[in-house]
Order: sequence, then structure tokens, then C-alpha cells
Amino acid sequence: MKRSLLIIALALAFSFTATQADAALTNIQKCNVFRAKTEMNFSKCMKIANLLEAKGKTADRAKCVTKYDDGIAKAKTKFVNDKMGVTEADCSLDQSSTDGAKALDIVSAGQELANFDLSTGTLPMLDDIQSLIDEAVGNVDITSDNQTVCEDANGTWESGTCTAGYNCAVGALCSAWAEEYPDQLQYYTNNYIGHTAASSGCPVAAWESMQPDFDFPLIEFLTPPCSM
Repeated sequence: MKRSLLIIALALAFSFTATQADAALTNIQKCNVFRAKTEMNFSKCMKIANLLEAKGKTADRAKCVTKYDDGIAKAKTKFVNDKMGVTEADCSLDQSSTDGAKALDIVSAGQELANFDLSTGTLPMLDDIQSLIDEAVGNVDITSDNQTVCEDANGTWESGTCTAGYNCAVGALCSAWAEEYPDQLQYYTNNYIGHTAASSGCPVAAWESMQPDFDFPLIEFLTPPCSM
């Protein structure tokens, strides 16, 4: 009897603690938790679809999308109202944010965005990736008549003419992505697999400064520079 009472007391204590913790959350925090769970379930659903296909079974990714969209709609109904006082922006429930989160998981699962009526423009880190690619590709053009510019870009200067050499910026970027995401190599051409600063004759500091820190490669933008 004493043992039973102890168990009940402990259960009530933990229950009370959990309730107090939940009560401490603001409405915005509760909304973010709800949305995060919806995103987590979508990511899991997409990965399970890949697993099913690997086993030779039929995967229903459309069902994953439907559940995600229904979850987002439910979050809006539950939290974005006068009673809860949460706005779409407060909880990242605006269209651009929800599409962006969906797009990230779709690309992470190795699927084409176009198959889900989305484009690369929906990805939230698009501007960061584009800036990095523009910087790397921009260094490829070393046709300047300036010897310093030519040699700094690893070109060969001779008789007032610059011959393009190995591009350290592109090499560092593409080789790093190839090493970090080998499963993505089937979707784009990467001619920098296994390259290092030493093997490419590039300054180590410059090479390391171009190492990407994104969650995963955006294939549509990697294809042009990495195939050079």
C-alpha cells in the first residue's frame, strides 16, 4: 500500500512539474513548439519515403506535404487569433517562412523542388548562397591586364597576357561540399572532389576562408562553378 501511494505521489509530482513548465511558455513560444513539431514530422516523413523506395516499396510524399500543410493551417487557427494574440510573423507562419522550411526538407531529402510546386527562390538561405557563389565565380574572370590581379587569382602572367589558372575560391567551395555531402554528387557535376589547398597550390588561409558553413548544398547553384 505504501509503495502504491509513493508511486502515485511521484506521478503527481512530475505531472505538476510538467504542467508548471508548460504554463511558463508564452503563447508565441507554444506556437513555435507546435510549428517545430509539424516541421519535424514533415522531415521525418520525407526521410521515411526515401527508406521505403530504397526497399523497393511505394512512397507517398504527397501525403507528407498534405500533413505538413494541414499542420501549418492548424497552427494558424489555434494561435493566430485575438484570443492568443499571436501573429503569423511571431511564429514564422507566413507563407515565405512555411514554404522555406518545406523547401529545405525537400532538398535535404534529395527531391526536386519543382515536383512540389516550389522553386529555389523559396529557400531562406538563397541570398547567402548566391553571394558566396557570385564571389567565387567572379574570381574566375582574370582577363585583366593587371599582373597583380592575374597572379593573385592563381593565373599565369606572360608578355602582358593573363592565362587563367586554378581558381582557389571555387576549388575550396566545391571540394568542401563534395566531402560533406557525398550523397548529393549524383545530382550535379563536381570536378573538385578530393582537392585540397596543398594539392591545388592555393594559400591555406585563402582556401579555408572559402569553406562553406551552410546546412547543405544548393545543387542548382553549385552546378555551374563546380563543373568548370
